[in-house]
Amino acid sequence: MILVVAATPALAQNDSDAQVWAQVLALGKIGEQWRTPVEVQPRFVGDASELGFTIVRTAIGRRVAPRVTAWLGHAWVPRTAGFGVRHEQRVWQQVSVSAPVVRGWSPTARLRVEQRWLTAWQGRSHRVRVLGRAQRTVGAASPWALFAH
Repeated sequence: MILVVAATPALAQNDSDAQVWAQVLALGKIGEQWRTPVEVQPRFVGDASELGFTIVRTAIGRRVAPRVTAWLGHAWVPRTAGFGVRHEQRVWQQVSVSAPVVRGWSPTARLRVEQRWLTAWQGRSHRVRVLGRAQRTVGAASPWALFAH
């Protein structure tokens, strides 16, 4: 799957910085209950003229109930904007829940807790991230789908 998203300026922003985010994702099945994804997400900043950073995520997930998967992952984030390269490390834990299909839409939710380290920081920072998503295929045999986040 490849995803490209363009950002729009926030209402309170005085200037704009068009960014382009791309995503390449591979999902693997390691057994009946185990999954592993690999994700590469370059993000271009400075009106999409400079690679700001790239997120490389790996994880392992186990289905703990028919609609619930628990994940443990790592992200390496080389920050290339500016002078030199700074390497950020992230460790994260996540629970993903898929709900029953409603009128052709497959809703999912995830809760992620993330710990982040960067040499320039004094210690680590913590982040809690929540995502809601609904997906619907465009046709019965189509590989295309619509997503709402």
